[in-house]
Amino acid sequence: MHRRVGAAVVVLFLLLGPARSTTVERLPLEALVERSETVAHGDCVAVRTEWDAGRTRIYTRVSIAPREVLKGGAGADRALLELVLPGGELDGMAYVVHGMPRARVGEELVVFATAAHPRSGVRLPCGLGQGLWTVERAGRAAPAAVRDTRELRLVERGVAGGEAGGVERAPLDDLLARVRAEAARQRGPR
Repeated sequence: MHRRVGAAVVVLFLLLGPARSTTVERLPLEALVERSETVAHGDCVAVRTEWDAGRTRIYTRVSIAPREVLKGGAGADRALLELVLPGGELDGMAYVVHGMPRARVGEELVVFATAAHPRSGVRLPCGLGQGLWTVERAGRAAPAAVRDTRELRLVERGVAGGEAGGVERAPLDDLLARVRAEAARQRGPR
């Protein structure tokens, strides 16, 4: 009997396959805006994969031409916003960070970007996949912002467990209005 139960458990684990997720703190919109150095709505104009200086890690540079900077420094609306993401594929090698969002040239995006790390230059979407929305435009329908966090396990501070991420959709105009309002609230009165 014990052998059958043990064999069943082994078969179950083999069928499930390896877990492909990264555990991160769930970030509501207010926290995304607060933790972001820059929040922008724009277009992905370049994606380049490269080695670090020591050829030990692969990074992907994503360049975004802002349509509107919702939070950020002066002149940010005229400069390209560049993300430097750990991971990518180059020279037959792949470096995968589960939960790290991907972007393609031509995509319209809403990105909540961290400040660049002082040594590595890495600049991420806040909360990994939580900080990047892809805009879908279909015919006469209102544009929608879509966020895919399926490779993330989202946890809340002080709460055990967590839950698997998913795919969220929001009307683009509503998302942008909420971000503008939250950024203004956090700046306070002028």
